[in-house]
Amino acid sequence: MADKIFEEYLKEISQKISKGDSSEGSFYGCLEKLLFSYGLELKKKTSVTSLPKKSEFGNPDFRVWDGESKIRFKNN
Repeated sequence: MADKIFEEYLKEISQKISKGDSSEGSFYGCLEKLLFSYGLELKKKTSVTSLPKKSEFGNPDFRVWDGESKIRFKNN
């Protein structure tokens, strides 16, 4: 199933690139969808925020978390 998630992400990216007028922000929705879908595939409660407010770690483009703490994508 994860292969399908990544294939869909690459397809969406390719479509945006082919239009020729994309900027970095144009791809945020695609990546947000990928991160959310992959979290669900791993059966993790997943929340993705694009362009979250500044934190002690700086100004991230994305925050992936479970509502309480960051999500760890490796198997424990």
